[in-house]
Amino acid sequence: MGEQDHEEKSMFVFLHIGKTAGLSIRRVISEAFGEEALSDPTKVYDLNDEKAAALRRHKFIHGHINWATANRFFPERQVFTFLRRPIDRCVSWYYFCRTSEPQRIIPLEEIARDGTGNWRQAGLQVQSLAHHLDLEAFLKFRHYHAVRNLENTMTKMLGFRDGAGEKNDDKQFLLEQAKQALNEMGFVGFLETINSDIIRLIEWLDGHMINPLGRENVTPKRPKVDEISDEARTLLEEMNDLDHQLYDYAWKRLGNP
Repeated sequence: MGEQDHEEKSMFVFLHIGKTAGLSIRRVISEAFGEEALSDPTKVYDLNDEKAAALRRHKFIHGHINWATANRFFPERQVFTFLRRPIDRCVSWYYFCRTSEPQRIIPLEEIARDGTGNWRQAGLQVQSLAHHLDLEAFLKFRHYHAVRNLENTMTKMLGFRDGAGEKNDDKQFLLEQAKQALNEMGFVGFLETINSDIIRLIEWLDGHMINPLGRENVTPKRPKVDEISDEARTLLEEMNDLDHQLYDYAWKRLGNP
């Protein structure tokens, strides 16, 4: 975990966990290696053999891709990712939805009536919910798309295994698998030390920084974690028990460069 030798591997997967400065990291990589080196952002449910084959022409495959999918479709590539303190990441995600400008805001009663099962409108539904509800009420609503992005998301993206069956519901199994994924990663960085970590990443990739790191897709007027309600914080703590353990494990293993 951290920085592993990639002498024989010059192709990479950027496993982008939401709200970990992924767009800023993407820009730095694009400047260092050229836009053509990066794939368009992709998502795990968009991938199949044909699409994966088309993506292989890029030096960097970037997207919200979990560890199992990266290894299934791109086993020959080194994988790198960035982590973030769990509660801070979740608060950022909620306020990103709340400050978004969706094409329309779905009425709250319509979302409740639909039963949150319309996955094609999941993103629009959670953006609408964030406009209607404060953080505490938003968490209690438990829209499945919000839960997917707010409940132990880092552990699930790294810990799920294809063919693992009911073991994917075993929390300790998920956590141990996620730790193993971190141990096998080529590089792991942290949002909390992103200024130094992005320099180390580009060096590890044998590139050169062109411009200083900027912050993109930053949510404006977002309160700090210690400014949210006690109830909302308690809910987020309960939802991220595994992510707290995973983050602490990674931070202690890597230290503070």
